[in-house]
Amino acid sequence: MGIQGPTTADWFDRGRSALVDGVSSGYRYWGDQDTLVIDRGDGAHVYDMDGKRYVDYQLGFGPVILGHGHPAVAAAVAEAAAAGTTFAMTTAREVEAAEAFRAAVPWVDRLRFTNTGTEATMHAIRLARAHTGRELIVKFEGGYHGAHDYVLFSVSGAAVDSLGSRRSPVPLQDSPGIPEAIQSLIRVVPFNDLEAMERLFRSEGHLIAAMLIEPMLGNFMGLMPDDGYLEGLRRICDEHGSVLIFDEVKTGFRLGLGGAAETFGIVPDLGTFAKCMGNGFPVAAVAGRDAVIGDWAAGGVMQAGTYSGNGIGAAATRRPSTSSLPASPLR
Repeated sequence: MGIQGPTTADWFDRGRSALVDGVSSGYRYWGDQDTLVIDRGDGAHVYDMDGKRYVDYQLGFGPVILGHGHPAVAAAVAEAAAAGTTFAMTTAREVEAAEAFRAAVPWVDRLRFTNTGTEATMHAIRLARAHTGRELIVKFEGGYHGAHDYVLFSVSGAAVDSLGSRRSPVPLQDSPGIPEAIQSLIRVVPFNDLEAMERLFRSEGHLIAAMLIEPMLGNFMGLMPDDGYLEGLRRICDEHGSVLIFDEVKTGFRLGLGGAAETFGIVPDLGTFAKCMGNGFPVAAVAGRDAVIGDWAAGGVMQAGTYSGNGIGAAATRRPSTSSLPASPLR
């Protein structure tokens, strides 16, 4: 007996006839009798098509930090939607959103908006490779950085007996369909093992473009860095001319308003942000110090996106234009 009521089951059957498994993301499929179809959300709750109310501990897999239907966000988005959302040009809302971002994360010199965390990490990796003229990327066992080919290795849930020895880890491909050649461009290291990182850089540091790290491993039960660990990673990147990328898709604006960089006192070269910056609306960013992110201004490094900086995402990100908008705590 599944959790679907009769109306929800009917909607799921309709969805399954048009959507693969009735979902638009594989993580949303819980089985034929347990995959929900949601009618609406309100604060910390969601309601299925039978009107059953659930406490929503997922909150959209993280982004809905203010709760569903927050009045200030909803009002700002409605206003933006009525004014047009995509112009292939910069908008005032986009500028205001970027200013609000920089006010919250003061280490950032400049940024560009994207739409998802996956897009953000993909663009950050390309930028780091172009900046250094190198190809290798280092990631950490258990770290998740989106769904593109360059990061789907040795993620949380990987079979431990397939990861090789601790001294010489093997990048474990997480999905069929990833070209074998990509594995040769990825190096993985156990989290909180500074000696392993130093050993890797002694042998291949001259080939490593970037180190991509969740400063706190969000998909790995919130594993925190040991004291001095992030400082050690910063030092190693500086010594070898590699780009340090903080993937703050989960930690940004959540560990602190300024994210993990503020919380741990370590400044990366680039940061990727998404999730709660738009309270459930699709908006993300690649942000950084001008020494690296300024390469986009120099030209030649591809970064684009039809919907990047769109009015809806910008409106959800920027500060409300009036203090009269009502607050809405999780209720």
